[in-house]
Amino acid sequence: MFKINNTKMLSEAKESLKNLSKPRILPVELLFFALVFAVSSIPVTILQSVFTIPLFFSAEFIESVTSAATDFNAIIESTENLMSNLPSWYTALTILTSGFYIISAIFYCKHFEKRNAATLGFRKKSAGYEYISGLIIGLTMISITVLIGILFNAVEIRLSDTISPGLLLLFFIAFMLQGMGEEALFRGYLMITIAKRSSPWTAVIINSLLFSLFHVMNPNFNIIAFVNIFLFGIFVSVYMLKRGSIWAVGAIHAIWNFAQGNIFGFNVSGISNMSTLFESSYSQSGQLISGGSFGPEGGLATTLILTVFILIALLLPTKKSEALIPSNAEMEEYIIPSGK
Repeated sequence: MFKINNTKMLSEAKESLKNLSKPRILPVELLFFALVFAVSSIPVTILQSVFTIPLFFSAEFIESVTSAATDFNAIIESTENLMSNLPSWYTALTILTSGFYIISAIFYCKHFEKRNAATLGFRKKSAGYEYISGLIIGLTMISITVLIGILFNAVEIRLSDTISPGLLLLFFIAFMLQGMGEEALFRGYLMITIAKRSSPWTAVIINSLLFSLFHVMNPNFNIIAFVNIFLFGIFVSVYMLKRGSIWAVGAIHAIWNFAQGNIFGFNVSGISNMSTLFESSYSQSGQLISGGSFGPEGGLATTLILTVFILIALLLPTKKSEALIPSNAEMEEYIIPSGK
């Protein structure tokens, strides 16, 4: 049997229930999460529009639309070409805006759930160690995934002809904020909110499912990508609960995206236009392994790696400084059957 023991983080989150006049049922919690996500996306959308709208007034775009006249399909094609050929710095800045999710998650939990930042996993103790270890784990995971693609002749990697240290740094900062932003929203806020009223496994499954659905509109999304993003959610959820901290999973998420996009040169969840250290190409016959135009997250190599790391996370003991011994009445809440 695989179990997720209680931790100080979960215990403190459950204590916050005493400060609420009326506990909410799960559907209501999910509705509130949708509202928080929508509100936190407003500044992201505004900032992205600030950079995007001027492009629609460029002489090149106006000329292409004017020449299309009443050909609606041609106008759509011109718009798609414009959006798919945005400069790398624009892509980095749009990713950077995901940092607003951190502010939204902490603000909502503090003022509406009466939870402090520690109950979202932002614990001060060993934060640096957790973050660095997360960077190592995430880089190891994506590196092994790419290596599998190379061994099966599904991908080819070569050094980029044009390397921009400034853009690489901008993307690194952007992905550090994006990775932590999404983890704060889905794991720190949503997962812990569900776990404090339900079982940890219920929280893990629901937040991972919604996290995968969050990517459905990404370019070239497919069923393997859906499964892999769901598995990624399972892995970081379990690992966060075992560590009682969000720092490591925020780092894993961030370096996973940065490495696949800006080191190895793949699309990141279907998103392209990035400054890269290496350039990659995938064979048509090997797309099932490599993920093709969606990036590694759309391939079976990632499925294998995530499955292995989920098992490792499940077998890891809970961090000693975070572990609490659950009561007999709570024991079944933290256990998932092994299938026997």
